[in-house]
Formats: sequence, structure tokens, C-alpha cells
Amino acid sequence: METLINVYRDAENSYPVEVRSAWLHHRFTQIHPFQDGNGRVARALASLVFLRDGLFPLVVRESDREEYINALENADDGDLSKLTHFFARRQREAILKALGLEQQAQQSKYADDIIKSAMSILRSKTTKEVEKIAIVYEYADKLQSIVNKKFASLHNELGVSLRELTPPGMSEKFGSKYDSGTNAAQTRHYFQKEIVDIASRFDYYANLQKYRTWSRLNLSTNSKFDFVISFHGYGPGNSGIIAASAFTYVKVQKEDAKGFDHINLNPASMEIFQLNYAEPYENAEIRFHEWFDATLAIAMAEWKRNI
Repeated sequence: METLINVYRDAENSYPVEVRSAWLHHRFTQIHPFQDGNGRVARALASLVFLRDGLFPLVVRESDREEYINALENADDGDLSKLTHFFARRQREAILKALGLEQQAQQSKYADDIIKSAMSILRSKTTKEVEKIAIVYEYADKLQSIVNKKFASLHNELGVSLRELTPPGMSEKFGSKYDSGTNAAQTRHYFQKEIVDIASRFDYYANLQKYRTWSRLNLSTNSKFDFVISFHGYGPGNSGIIAASAFTYVKVQKEDAKGFDHINLNPASMEIFQLNYAEPYENAEIRFHEWFDATLAIAMAEWKRNI
């Protein structure tokens, strides 16, 4: 332990805080000085390193456990990078959450732009004008158009092929279709239960009052599978922040044969996507393409699992 302290002090000014925190945490767990509680003490030490740099304590959630353990095992093999990246991401999420803009910011090259946008929102919050905030709804409409275009393309690619694969004697042919609801459409209220459910899983308030749109891709084989992208307000009030969530479910006919129930509701993304009125649209579109590509892969994997 004395050697650990001396080595850390010698290197304290030579490495970024996330590297120092990850290294100290891992080396402490390897020394394992106590019979019990070494993990808790290691996380407390890592938190102290961040706090001394004016940052936030390290929080490892239950949902992070598998990634956290794998990162520690990699560090045991001499590779500290996964643990360092994990600590840095948790710190970045804490910063963004404190700003009220827990952005989907997996790509570090966009983190600075997102944080600057968040700071701009905070500085102007008391004087912002409605017309400035409203531009985020135009951004969301543009991003929904990207989703609709991709869903139309998938429908064209899959529709004919699925119909040709319909087993003989099936009363209803396999196929695909897509539809959407704009903020002005009478169908804008669709999927309220699913949107609220997914929002609760990602620990945020889905504001469906001012703005909400959705796009849906339906793939019908032996089961009816829906993939939905929803755009809606993030948090209470008219904050100028829009969230996009992605989810899938399977439709089963109700016992009375009147309508369908939605079962196996699952998120189709690792994080929700967020955009705000202060961020340049070009940046938001780049981030959205990356997020949408990832959600599409998750959704199609879920569809394959349900076949």
C-alpha cells in the first residue's frame, strides 16, 4: 500500500484524471488489503481522484456490472484502456445529467460540442425566446424524414421477398409496411404507453404535450413485429430539448379478436438520442445517423430472434 501511494503521487501530475482514477482503482483491487469491502473502497478512492479535480464521484450502476467486471479483467491482463474509457464515460454522463442534457454522447469527438450547447442553454434559459426554442421541432421533423426514408427503403427491399416466402395455405401473406404520425396528425397519440415505459427504463420524463411524432416499420411473418422510432419532448416544460427513443414489440390478437396487444416490448438502443435548439443541425444529423444505424441493427436482430 505504501508503494502504491508513492507511485501514485509521483505520477499524479503526469496523466489525465480518468487514467489516474482507473489505475489507482485497479491496483488497489489487486493488492486486496482487506478481507471484505475492497471493491467499495476502490470505488471510493476513484471518486476521490475525480472530486479533487472538481468532477463527480464514480457511480457504477447495477446495469454497468458486466461491463465493469470485464474491464477489470482486461486490466488484470495488462490492458487498462477499457476501464479508463468506462470511467470517462460515466464521468461524462454525470456532467451531462447535471446540465439537464444527458445526451447520447458515445462518440467523444462530439462531446465538446454537446457540452458547449448545454452551457449555452443554461446561460440563456431565463431570456430565451419561444421562436428560438421552436427550431428544435424543425430539427426533429428533418430527422423523422430520415427515418421515414429508411423505412420506405426497407419496405421496398423486404416487401416482395417476404410475400414470396409465405408458406402455402397461409390466409394472410407475409409482408411489410411502414407508416408515421406527425405532430399535427390525429394519430400523434399512438404508442403513448410504450413511449412512457421506455422512458422510465432510461430514467427520464417523456413530455408528450408540445411535440410528439413517430415512425413505424411493420414486418409480418408468423408474427407481427413492429419497430418504432418516437420523437418527443425531454423533461418538463418547453425546454427546447427533444428525445428520440427506439423500441420493438410483437403484436398478438386479443382474446375477443378485437384489436391487438403489444408484448415483448424492448428498447432498440443502448441510449436515447437527444438534440437541442442550440446545437447546430449538422452536428445533430451526424450523431443521429450513427445512433439510428445502431438502433436498426438491434431491431433487426430482435426481429430475427422472433422469427
